[in-house]
Amino acid sequence: MRFTILYRDSAIGTVELPAGEFVAARLTPAAQYASIRAVVRRSTEVFLQLGLFPDALPDSMSSPLTVGNWRQALRDASRLHLGLANVHHHPIATRFVNLLEAPDDSGVITLVSFDRGSSRPSVRSVRNNPTGVAAASADPLVDRQSAGEHR
Repeated sequence: MRFTILYRDSAIGTVELPAGEFVAARLTPAAQYASIRAVVRRSTEVFLQLGLFPDALPDSMSSPLTVGNWRQALRDASRLHLGLANVHHHPIATRFVNLLEAPDDSGVITLVSFDRGSSRPSVRSVRNNPTGVAAASADPLVDRQSAGEHR
């Protein structure tokens, strides 16, 4: 089904998402995507530098991971508050909408977790719920590393 990804109520692109609760597909960016591209790229770099996909990290990516740049990139991404709308422009309840920009310039991947009527609040109804890239709760780990605690 076709959806529109929204940032500050402006369409930043469209995506054709398969059925499911947690899905991913390639974004077709609109011109407005340029307004958030730098945030998406930097937070994607941090995500890749965490070691989850080490072979995907090209040599051309910027500085090595530090707690400071990790925290700032994820904080910036969490402030995007991306939303999802259907073809009739009605908001769709989600747990999160994330974007990852492929390092080889092969496009932007959209990750969506739909809120299918659970008791959890939707991203659209909770203003400070993290969205954007790396919506998983990263702050506790950052705080532990800052305090010298390592897993």
